[in-house]
Amino acid sequence: MVTADILQGIEEIKIAFPECAVNIAEDGSGGAYVKVDGVFIGTSYAPESTWIGFHMDFSYPDSVVYPHFMDSSVHRVDELMFQPPTPITMTTWRDISAWQISRAQRSWDRNVDTAAGKLRKVVEWLRII
Repeated sequence: MVTADILQGIEEIKIAFPECAVNIAEDGSGGAYVKVDGVFIGTSYAPESTWIGFHMDFSYPDSVVYPHFMDSSVHRVDELMFQPPTPITMTTWRDISAWQISRAQRSWDRNVDTAAGKLRKVVEWLRII
């Protein structure tokens, strides 16, 4: 069973991304794996929308939601691949081929850097790179 704080965080994601489907899978430790489907990441990519996934551990909101993952089929329409220092690498997430998006932050505030807030920051960053 996921914690009440995680359920609240998931509701905040649904409010912040009303056009998206939000799916969760319990992790067995009170946390959840979250997959947000239909996230618009911009016209610089094909497809322009994708899923973005991440893990919210049992200690949320007292923990950073990091890293994020997106479908490995996403590519830039200008055909430039993600290259260092861009913090995006190919890996798997929950047995699915995925791009890992490692957007660490220097400071963290549990009131600002919620799961929804962090997802919003990742999406905004994808739209400008």
